[in-house]
Amino acid sequence: MVSAIWAHRGACDVAPENTLPAFQKAIKMGADGIELDVRRTTDGVLIVCHDESLERTSNGLGKLTDYAFSGLRELDFSAGTKYVKEPWYRTSVQIPTLAEVLEIVQPTDLTLNIELKHPDIP
Repeated sequence: MVSAIWAHRGACDVAPENTLPAFQKAIKMGADGIELDVRRTTDGVLIVCHDESLERTSNGLGKLTDYAFSGLRELDFSAGTKYVKEPWYRTSVQIPTLAEVLEIVQPTDLTLNIELKHPDIP
């Protein structure tokens, strides 16, 4: 049996989940694949975030799908660091677009598992 190491929402135990630092860390740690979640902003930008609500992973309030991309980029998505085991990671992190994630993963051999989220289905 062949096993694969999947980085769920990136290396979310060492960097804020579903952020570029989490995906970059997963690549450096030798993951075979990355699982991530994609949602669409009010202006149609595909962004990477698991929760519909902003409170757990950012300093924002309300539903992610009520924001335009520019408004989401102003928020700090390092709030998820309360779940991070390595306390050194306390930097402001922007929400990534799907295109930004694909750009850093493209030169690797990683397999991606992209979960498409819908605002009406949690």
